[in-house]
Amino acid sequence: MINLVSIIFIFMKKITLFLFLVSFVSCSAQKEATFKTKKFSNEELIFQYPKTWHRFGGNGYVFLKPKLIYEYGIEDGNHLLVNKSYIEVKENDSILQIIDNYARILKRHEVDKSFKIIKLGVESNFNYKVEYSIKYSFSDLIFKREEYFKKVNSHLKFASYQMQEDLFDQYLFEAKFIINSIEYK
Repeated sequence: MINLVSIIFIFMKKITLFLFLVSFVSCSAQKEATFKTKKFSNEELIFQYPKTWHRFGGNGYVFLKPKLIYEYGIEDGNHLLVNKSYIEVKENDSILQIIDNYARILKRHEVDKSFKIIKLGVESNFNYKVEYSIKYSFSDLIFKREEYFKKVNSHLKFASYQMQEDLFDQYLFEAKFIINSIEYK
């Protein structure tokens, strides 16, 4: 009798685990499909972005922000940037060294930053990612940035996602969706 109870107990544990995994996978799959998208295209590139994001900018730069952040004017520096800018790569140049040199340069209003360069795998649309922690002159907040690099012919193209630290993870899934949808022409 004890053997039968043990077998039933083990069977019930396996069923419970199976149901948990099925519900977890279906919830994860639903997250991917929960937002509707818009498409942007110009002579340089094409990408998709959630309808809950606002697109603006010009002269080769496309900025995107979640509409809530855009409409409420939350701290400047919160955006995703896709641009026509690139870094020229010569035949014998080390891409890793070019990215390292680029990442070290303090950009406009940056007063301090640290960074880490990561080589991405074949599953990614980009070759390298640089993760930054940045301090700006216009804010007491710390900002996080992920900048993605891809070699296209003799150019190193890039896109970046940046948010203040407390908002970064909240929009990371959608930002990665946008970045991974970029196709250079």
